[in-house]
Amino acid sequence: AAIQTFYSYGNGPHIAPQLRRFGRSNVFVSTGIPCGCCGADSPSVEPMNASLAMSYIDRELAELQTGYADLLLFHHRCRTESETASVWEAFEAAKRQGKARHLGVSNFN
Repeated sequence: AAIQTFYSYGNGPHIAPQLRRFGRSNVFVSTGIPCGCCGADSPSVEPMNASLAMSYIDRELAELQTGYADLLLFHHRCRTESETASVWEAFEAAKRQGKARHLGVSNFN
């Protein structure tokens, strides 16, 4: 089984019981954080940076009540290349810390 969600959806509390029900190891969890390009998906603090990205990652994992995501994504592109590089550094740190198994991007058109 697989679930795809994103931080801005706010549905972690509804997904968490399903992860427990089916067993976390039986569900591939894909989630992502905002990076600032798009309306309601924009971070509340500008500019986006590694520290803010890590806080989004930690909050999303807490909402899902899991220690890791199988796939961690940028939900949208960042405003600048510098922000993108900072967020990617946070993603790599999250992977090293076991918070993400794989990294990627979504909606980078």
